Amino acid sequence: MISIQEQRLTCNRIFRHLTYYSQKQLTGRINVQAANGQSWQVYMNLGQLAWITGGIHPYRRFVRQLQLAGASNVVVQKVSEYKLPDSEKPECIEYHLLAKLAQQKQLTSNQVTQVIKGTLLEALFDIVQATELASPSLQEVFSQQPQLTTMADLEGAGDSFYVQVYENHRPSQQARLPYTWMQGVLDIQPQIQKAWQRWISMGLQDYSPNGAPIINDTNKLKQKTSQKVYNNLTNLMKGEESLRDIAARINRDIWSIAQVLQPLIHQQIIGFVDIPDLLLFSSQQGMSEQANARHSTKNTNESKGLIACIDDSPQTQKMIETIVHSTGYNFLGIYESVEALPTLIEKKPQLIFLDLVMPVVNGYELCQQIRRVEKLKNIPLIILTGNVVDRVRARMSGASECITKPVEVEKVRTVLNRYLLKTVAAK
Repeated sequence: MISIQEQRLTCNRIFRHLTYYSQKQLTGRINVQAANGQSWQVYMNLGQLAWITGGIHPYRRFVRQLQLAGASNVVVQKVSEYKLPDSEKPECIEYHLLAKLAQQKQLTSNQVTQVIKGTLLEALFDIVQATELASPSLQEVFSQQPQLTTMADLEGAGDSFYVQVYENHRPSQQARLPYTWMQGVLDIQPQIQKAWQRWISMGLQDYSPNGAPIINDTNKLKQKTSQKVYNNLTNLMKGEESLRDIAARINRDIWSIAQVLQPLIHQQIIGFVDIPDLLLFSSQQGMSEQANARHSTKNTNESKGLIACIDDSPQTQKMIETIVHSTGYNFLGIYESVEALPTLIEKKPQLIFLDLVMPVVNGYELCQQIRRVEKLKNIPLIILTGNVVDRVRARMSGASECITKPVEVEKVRTVLNRYLLKTVAAK
């Protein structure tokens, strides 16, 4: 078993990159793809942290931070019902809307700053959890003033994640926030370090605060707690809200809740389940009620249909599965290319994601086979690749579109909306 000392936080993996690009005064986007399949997009403006999106709950996080900052119910409702006009095409819709709310004086500068900081702290904590635990033996002491001058200085820092940098990208070209409202990398880093050290000191390093706590054994819970605590926990732990959601709703520090739950979690009296993100900013539907969130994976999915992914990478499969479930569809993961065709014919999904590089039967061959089957020939087929040459050949093999790997959350969502809404309209 890995000791707490071996898992001692350095924040080195992600913060070496952030510090390097902060020193270079980057204005652009840093894409972070973790080994567990999750990805984030970090935006910088002249080296300052402007915004971060991605992870498994970007919209849930955004609404929660608005509520924590004291946004009125009117503002939160406006966010939940927001329809993005065709003239507005931001890279990051949460930031775009936050900036518009600030411009319209519906949020104060202090509220906006609090939302930005809270979003950065939550998402960067999630990145640290995803990357530090992936290779716990490769820890380095983080200096408060590291001298990073070349890309070679970053070698070894990204062993558990993959980073791509795009200069001159902004979360929104049409709505921007003042530079002074942004956060410094070296101001945020110690707070992340302290939070992560506290989390692993409670032995919770394998549990995400994005998970929804649920009671596994009510009888044992009753034996271990007072009647008052038992009643409170049974009312809260229904598997419908994340631990962070619960803390925000009852206006409590997440650490005080975690301390109460810690012994119960270790005794497996309380467990965690995954829940989907909120469905915001959709032309078809506003924000889903949190109380209905856990039912959407059954009732809504049955009516919406099935999305398939053919890929031998568990990380890619898990990430696409999370996105697909958050949009209300069922998911079919196929790891073996030789099993793909008969499975697709039997299940007939509404859309197929297909990796090009797989053993036995590669993506080109499989794409051609799929297009020769009458039942499958018109199903949207999205190739996952990182090579421009692959894209040309993939289209010639019958692919509808290609998206790059590592997979980005917003690109997957865009593809789902484009092809599935088109299919619904055709019916």
